[in-house]
Amino acid sequence: RKKIGENLNGYDISPDMVKMSLVNMYLHKFTNPKINEYDTLSSEDRWNEYYDVILANPPFFSPKGGITPHNRFGVKSTKAEVLFVDYINEHLKPKGRAGIIVPEGVIFQTGSAYKQLRKKLVETSLIGVISLPTGVFQPYSGVKTSILILDKEKNKIRNNIFFIDLKNDGYSLGANRNPIKENDIPIYLEKIKNDFKDLKCIEKKEISN
Repeated sequence: RKKIGENLNGYDISPDMVKMSLVNMYLHKFTNPKINEYDTLSSEDRWNEYYDVILANPPFFSPKGGITPHNRFGVKSTKAEVLFVDYINEHLKPKGRAGIIVPEGVIFQTGSAYKQLRKKLVETSLIGVISLPTGVFQPYSGVKTSILILDKEKNKIRNNIFFIDLKNDGYSLGANRNPIKENDIPIYLEKIKNDFKDLKCIEKKEISN
């Protein structure tokens, strides 16, 4: 537990969320949690921190007029979802991995920043996209989302990207999210573990643009 705690780090721009995270860590017996109040998009103070694994559900909302980020981003944009994904990709170590929940528009938007981001991900880290069913985050949000799976080591040896269209996650897709029998997650997990066998895959060159 001590070793795990020493290797866990968290950022959040909200002081309230930082406090909640700290309390949660204390309750799970992590005595010295490293949860920092930090704006990853406008501050450079922690830019030189790199990680083996990053898990993130970054905020999708961009304020009116967009975000004014600092100048170290590889992709120039004022959209929060673009900047967060670029930040995460930049801060993975050479063998780093990440799972990022994003609005589905990141995959299909035709703006120049989105195209630049997709090209960068395909060339450096993206190995898979998991499309989640609408309603999976009810009752908090009805936004259609996907999970980007990044793996810098596997990306170098694969010439395609896998795509999963998840229909059921074991819960109903209404506001109450009641348990149901249908659950595609174990099936797809097994296929991923089995070297992506029987998954829909698309050549990198077809999606980098």
